[in-house]
Amino acid sequence: LAASALGIGIGVVPVARARYHLDLAQQAAAVPLTGPINKHAAFRSYDAASASDPFDPTSEIARTQLLVGLTGTSPEQRALLQRRAVEALTTAMKRDPFNIQLPRMRSRLYLDLAESTRTEDHYRAAVDDARRALELYPLNPAGIVALADVQAAAGEALGSEKLMREALANYGEAIRLDDRRLPWETFHRLGTKTKDEIRAKIRRAEERLWQA
Repeated sequence: LAASALGIGIGVVPVARARYHLDLAQQAAAVPLTGPINKHAAFRSYDAASASDPFDPTSEIARTQLLVGLTGTSPEQRALLQRRAVEALTTAMKRDPFNIQLPRMRSRLYLDLAESTRTEDHYRAAVDDARRALELYPLNPAGIVALADVQAAAGEALGSEKLMREALANYGEAIRLDDRRLPWETFHRLGTKTKDEIRAKIRRAEERLWQA
């Protein structure tokens, strides 16, 4: 019984310590960033929270959200903050590898970073993460659309016919897959408005290919 209580105590203390530092970080997050990132009190508290419970992704996800919220500064600092956000979310993904939202989120971060740096590797990384998210739920039309959106953005930016054609194929596949859902699966189905938006994206991608 004593050993069992000790085991519970060992597990609870890091969690409580991490919660304490996370609360401090969220309070400090309201203070504007005026100097180097590592001097901001919120990030020091996120560091402490993350170190206190190295298996919990919560502090790194919260750190990511703060970094994303700070990206409306100079172009140079915006790219730096975006890189830090990618790093934080990468740590979160290692701690929670089956959370489908995390690769989706990092895909969007990489796409934002690519638009800041115009770097091909970042566009490719955005596409890879969108694929990774889809692998966790391969029959999800919304996930297929998310992948197609990233492929279309990357294809347009990089002048890649291959990516544009992959985007077109995935937009079409998302609609076909949704149409094959059983009638009672209304909760997961794409709405009429969403399908109209997808068809508009298909037309835009086709126009881009014709103009190439």
